Amino acid sequence: MTRSKELPPVEVLTEWFDLDATTGVVTWKKKSNARMRVGNAAGWTQNHNGLLRVSIQVPGFGRFLRSRVVWKMYHNSEPPAVVDHRDRNSMNDAPANLRDGGAGLNNRNRKVAARSGLMGAFPSPNKDGRWQSTIQVEGKTVYLGTFATALEANAAYLEARKIHES
Repeated sequence: MTRSKELPPVEVLTEWFDLDATTGVVTWKKKSNARMRVGNAAGWTQNHNGLLRVSIQVPGFGRFLRSRVVWKMYHNSEPPAVVDHRDRNSMNDAPANLRDGGAGLNNRNRKVAARSGLMGAFPSPNKDGRWQSTIQVEGKTVYLGTFATALEANAAYLEARKIHES
């Protein structure tokens, strides 16, 4: 996993920005250039492979994802390698919505891409009309079995997910 650039010290962040801990909105405390205004939301929205997110330019330090800036300002510590959004809304950077999301959690939290529309339920490669289910655990695929219906495969996945997330 690529290591993220270290954020500036909290003192620098709080010198430039205010954080609304309820919404996760970061606003400018002082002017850094002629275009920005004190009190306006800091950052700009960018589309990264279909995922919307907000980047913030910290004067003298470079740009960072708003979720990482919020984490550091709120927790007073360097954010984890992956900051995950509990509600899957990458624009909701409220501190209560952010969590340490190692790659496995972040992948399990993504939107369903399966043809069935159910997490963990995939048509059997044998083309026998049955469904299979797998789950990723610590980077390894764990086979959960073959099932008569997509709902049964999904139920097996959800049960395994409960076990491995706790």
